[in-house]
Amino acid sequence: MARTTANNYGIDPDIFVGLIDQESGFTVDQTNRTTSAFGLGQNTTAALSDVGTTRAAIAGDAQAQLNASAAYLSKQLSAFGGNYTEALGAYNQGAAGFANNATKNAAGLSYASSVMNKAKSLMSSAGDAMSKVLNFDLGKAAENAVDTGVQKATGFDPSTWFDRIAIGLFALILIAAALIMLAPKGSIEKAAAVAA
Repeated sequence: MARTTANNYGIDPDIFVGLIDQESGFTVDQTNRTTSAFGLGQNTTAALSDVGTTRAAIAGDAQAQLNASAAYLSKQLSAFGGNYTEALGAYNQGAAGFANNATKNAAGLSYASSVMNKAKSLMSSAGDAMSKVLNFDLGKAAENAVDTGVQKATGFDPSTWFDRIAIGLFALILIAAALIMLAPKGSIEKAAAVAA
């Protein structure tokens, strides 16, 4: 949901997922004890008002909370000329506070750095996985299959294009399973419902 929402608002999906993870850890209706911040994106009452909604209107609705957060970040991106660092700082501190207060500016930039690091981590993980997939030598895998007797065990003939694809898909499934096993415990369950 978060990635689709980000795309719908023209926002980098990794940065948006990083923002939601930073703000609430993907906890719907997350509250802040010291401010009016609320929901997946920890939007304040003022931020929600800026995008034409209210806390009551988005309570319990993950998609509505993502829409409000994406709309507010999109508004900050427009205000700061597409600069994600400044837009994230303004998202965190409020646009006026970020622009006019050195302390809030510093806090906002620190926040932006944290979100960007989460986004880089997401991009790096995806890039590593893609690199492994792209560097996968299907022809070599087919040769290895013959050499190790997989052909006899599975009935696949690596000399045909169809069976090479089947062997390649099997390898991709193994890579995906390894990535899932390497993910931090609980992160897939938390993120699956929201970050789809």
